Amino acid sequence: MTNYIIPMLLFVSLGAIACLHLLWATGNWWPAADPETLSSCVLGDPNFPGMAPPAALRLTAAAIAFAAFDGLALGFHLGEIVDKGVAWIGAGLIAVFAIRGIAGYMPFWRAAHPGIVFAKLDKLFYSPFCILVAEGFFTLVSDRF
Repeated sequence: MTNYIIPMLLFVSLGAIACLHLLWATGNWWPAADPETLSSCVLGDPNFPGMAPPAALRLTAAAIAFAAFDGLALGFHLGEIVDKGVAWIGAGLIAVFAIRGIAGYMPFWRAAHPGIVFAKLDKLFYSPFCILVAEGFFTLVSDRF
């Protein structure tokens, strides 16, 4: 039987991030005081004065929630066909999160996101988190193939 710690960690951490995006879509800028401050922390583009539109934030939340549920589903055996589908989706998510995590350390990413606050948070938290998530999905998907 599969260990349930990794699926639960993926579900809880990605679920929390999805909830944050939904919160921001409602106009609540926690943990920042205003959209400009939050934007400098999460977007890193000084040419973009505020946060993304609510529809984009809701779509982002949905995509992250989808990844969270896929990670959770990888912890269970749901039938051969469903297990293969969940594993293939997980394989795609490995690529998405690994590319995003590695990109955070590349010069082209720094040029595209020159904000100082974002750059610091990205190197300390965002990119390593994405790499850990990719690692978690890799561990779960490798059990399926």
